[in-house]
Amino acid sequence: MFEVQCTQLWRGLPHLGPTLRGMYGHGLLATACCGQQPHSADCRYVGIFEPRPPHDWPKRFSDCPPAFVITPPPFGSALGQRHFRFGMTLMGVTSAESELVLTAWQHAATHGLGVERVGAKITVSQRETRLPVFGRGSLLCWRFETPVLLKHKQPGARARQLSAGEVDLAALLHALTHRLYGVPALPLAPLSTWLAQAEQLECQTFLEDVHFSRHSNRQGRNMPLSGVIGRVFVHGSLSEDLLQALVLGQWLHIGGKTSFGLGGYSIQFVDAPGARLCIED
Repeated sequence: MFEVQCTQLWRGLPHLGPTLRGMYGHGLLATACCGQQPHSADCRYVGIFEPRPPHDWPKRFSDCPPAFVITPPPFGSALGQRHFRFGMTLMGVTSAESELVLTAWQHAATHGLGVERVGAKITVSQRETRLPVFGRGSLLCWRFETPVLLKHKQPGARARQLSAGEVDLAALLHALTHRLYGVPALPLAPLSTWLAQAEQLECQTFLEDVHFSRHSNRQGRNMPLSGVIGRVFVHGSLSEDLLQALVLGQWLHIGGKTSFGLGGYSIQFVDAPGARLCIED
């Protein structure tokens, strides 16, 4: 977890994911790049921020996602604030570069936040390294703290984005499975097993559509983004593997545009508020 202290009041944006990702990229480019064009094969900047797909990478995927996830503050919570917190999950090769990651963030902070270049100081406030632990209850609150972008694709048609009124438990489980596919520490049950379980659970959604934008330095303009935000309540008994997947998803996010901090959530059993559904510090 990182603490950000701005030197002056910053108006900011409701969703800081793209701003933080851009800052981090620039900081990493300044502190870890090989300085060559094209980048060398062992360039640390490329290995962390723009990884090249391995030789066995599935051809159906156009790019290789970086081994980190930025979790910005909850949507709208940092507006007009001089102090806020955000998280970052390091995975794979990036997990061995924690000191370089911190150096990149600190370098980025000296150049300022957003297009306004508001000065800031970034420090580490908490490190979490252990495996997930959790307690149990029967009423789960699944709270989306940053907008989640979910899509549905019919055979022979283009995928379309789901609105708040169309999101159900099945759509969320599809997104969770897609995000966690291939994670070696968590072999997944078949999606059909989770969907059958979902039919035995009661689900209430309290979601709303949100529309916002990010500024693209590369294209020199604002790019629209959207998603749904709010809470989903799930009542019933969840299997052990599904609960483990939900816990892990808090650090990996779900849905589209996770590289911009979308799809961040937290989970907690309402009837067991003392149970920790997180990585033990």
